[in-house]
Amino acid sequence: FQIVGDELEADSALLISNHYSLCDHFVFAYLARLSLNIDSMVLPKINFFTWYNIWQIPTLKILKNLASCDENWELDEKSSLLIFKKMICSKVPEWIVLFPEVNIFNLESSRLQKEMCDKFYLPKFQNLLYPRFSSFYNSIQALSETSFARLYDVSIIYYRNPPGGEFKQPSLLELFSLNPSPYVIRIHIKSRMLQRVPVKKRRLEKWLEMLWADKDKLIDSLKEDILKDAVKG
Repeated sequence: FQIVGDELEADSALLISNHYSLCDHFVFAYLARLSLNIDSMVLPKINFFTWYNIWQIPTLKILKNLASCDENWELDEKSSLLIFKKMICSKVPEWIVLFPEVNIFNLESSRLQKEMCDKFYLPKFQNLLYPRFSSFYNSIQALSETSFARLYDVSIIYYRNPPGGEFKQPSLLELFSLNPSPYVIRIHIKSRMLQRVPVKKRRLEKWLEMLWADKDKLIDSLKEDILKDAVKG
């Protein structure tokens, strides 16, 4: 693992990330250990918010639901507050993790979504899928004016060491069965104050779209840095 950017704190927070692999879920377990509060010796509890629900561990049933549910789902305000109530009232730090792209980025999903973006005159990204707003809107709606003070914008890149110009995300089997693993995971973290994120829906949609455009450029820059370091090494 290579971590760059801002430091993580072991406080309740909302985290959003690009989505390259099922391995992404285990990246956050690693980040939680890095954020350990030495004074209290408490790790943040990781919660993934996807498909109408909160879950901690990816089971086969959940993975099946990921493949079959409508990616444009959205909760009403009452249901949203009910789902987040337990975490808002929790006495331990809670991390709520979202993947706004919903689907995993690969060549096929990128091609299909670029066709959709052409059809609806939406921005196209080279390293990302266009973000869906519903889960993010539900989260902001529920967490505004609570103890959740920070939003962490996480960008994840997988590459083989030494990098040869191809950035390929591993499968779970590849990541955990190879020892030592040939894969390196570079993670960039940008910390933001949650109270500065717009709460009105239209403004929030534009805000997330602009953030995703910046993230696309950031991932290009991170890839360039990795390749430059490989040449120097």
